[in-house]
Amino acid sequence: MKNLTTDELKKKWRAENCSYTPALASEIHDFEQGRKIVFPDDFKRYLLEVNGTKVDGDAKLFEFYPLDRLETWFEKKWTIPPGTPNYFAASEFYVFCDYMISCWAYAIRLGKDQDSGEVVACGWLEFTKITDSFTDFIELYLADDKRIYPPPQPVKVSKR
Repeated sequence: MKNLTTDELKKKWRAENCSYTPALASEIHDFEQGRKIVFPDDFKRYLLEVNGTKVDGDAKLFEFYPLDRLETWFEKKWTIPPGTPNYFAASEFYVFCDYMISCWAYAIRLGKDQDSGEVVACGWLEFTKITDSFTDFIELYLADDKRIYPPPQPVKVSKR
C-alpha cells in the first residue's frame, strides 16, 4: 500500500483558505472502539493530520467530514443503487466526503481489520467503486480526475 502524504492536501486546502483541525489519537481510538472497526493506516494518518475540512469545503465544493461526522451509508440514508454487488453492506461503508452539499458523496469500507479501505460513490445512478484505498482516492481528488465524478447522463431531447 502506498503511503498517504497529506502535504499536498494541506497545501491545496491552505491555498483555497480551507481550514482543517487534526483529530486526536484518543478520539480515533474511541471511535474505532465504539464502532468496533479498525481504520486502515492511510485513513488513520489522514485523520491525525487533517481530519476533514471545515463546513464550507474546498473551492470546488468538496467537503471532507471530520471524525465526529463520519456515519455509515445506512445512517446517512443514501439509496442503494441497482447493480450493487452482494458483498456490499451499508453498515460497513462510512461516508467521509460529499460534493456540492450532498449532490453525491463517497464512502470508505471500514471493518474489523485494516485490510478494508475500498472507496465507493454514493448517490450515483449505478454502484461505482472508485478506488481500492483511501490513498488512491486522495490522489484522484488532488488530480481532479474525472473518475471521481459521475459519468455524464444522456440528455433527452423532446421533439415538437
